[in-house]
Amino acid sequence: MSLSAARGSLRRGTLAGAIGGTVFGLFLATVVTPLIAHAETFEAGHEHGSGHALSGLVTTLVSTLGGMLFGLLLGVVVFGAGYYLLEPVLPSPARIQSYLLGCFGFVIVSGAPWLVVPPQPPGMTASLSTGARIGWYVVMMGIGALACAIGAMVARQIDRSRLQRYALGALAGVSILGAGVVLAPTVSVSGPIPQSVAHGFRWVSIGGQLGLWFVLASVHAWLG
Repeated sequence: MSLSAARGSLRRGTLAGAIGGTVFGLFLATVVTPLIAHAETFEAGHEHGSGHALSGLVTTLVSTLGGMLFGLLLGVVVFGAGYYLLEPVLPSPARIQSYLLGCFGFVIVSGAPWLVVPPQPPGMTASLSTGARIGWYVVMMGIGALACAIGAMVARQIDRSRLQRYALGALAGVSILGAGVVLAPTVSVSGPIPQSVAHGFRWVSIGGQLGLWFVLASVHAWLG
């Protein structure tokens, strides 16, 4: 591959990351930040008053900027450099390679780790220490990467129809993820926040990540 192709791939990934990050930043500002503020009212034991308006605005701006930078980083690393390196081995037609890469990215960055260490709203206390949770998060990222790699290899090597190859590749990847979950410790959480709010926060977080990766993959595919 030429240097010009590498630059083109990085430009494509950067633009996808800029658009995806902007959408994700707005999602954090309009959905996640208010949900966190609502969860904090249970931890504090009272509703936030007008005196918190300035801090709330700062939090919203920081969340928006953080989401934009996170999306930009994923665009450059995954859909820029990653796509440039992995394009020859991605097991699919070019028109859906971006979506496969987005699926792999979600599994590695969020999906696999959250099977063991799911996202929690502020105020919840976990049964594992912070260091242990970070350690297992990294371990599950590695297992997620292994699951994606083996799943892709199975899908490329098996002499079946395209749908059968994809199904068997997905099954191989899910089996590896399941083995990782079985070996990992069970993390329980407790705190003043109602379970309905905690579950809602988790699903909103999962939905936000799925939306981010879908937008990144869609923009990347469209640019291609």
